[in-house]
Amino acid sequence: MKKSFDDFFDRDDIPPPKSRELIEEIEKLKSVYTDIEKLRQATFDWLDQITDEAFPEVEELSVHCYEDGISQLEFMLRIRQIEVMDLWQGNKKTNPLQIIQKMMSDTPS
Repeated sequence: MKKSFDDFFDRDDIPPPKSRELIEEIEKLKSVYTDIEKLRQATFDWLDQITDEAFPEVEELSVHCYEDGISQLEFMLRIRQIEVMDLWQGNKKTNPLQIIQKMMSDTPS
């Protein structure tokens, strides 16, 4: 008997990737701010605003393994793994931006 996983993936409640919306918002910010410091601060403020929400339980990820290899997928899955572990340990306020900042601060220069 052949198993099908369509019930897991062919659902209306799985949000599609927001890559295009993110790029459009960044372009909008770039058109508003000419000073690089103000642009940087506005971008960080915007990132803080959008990363307050947790990842959905099920999501669709854009992966381009043939062009980029699997490092992008590994990074996305690692962030989600850290978030789930934080939530399991009781840290309900963790968000993707905090995780990335922590990963960057733990990286030796």
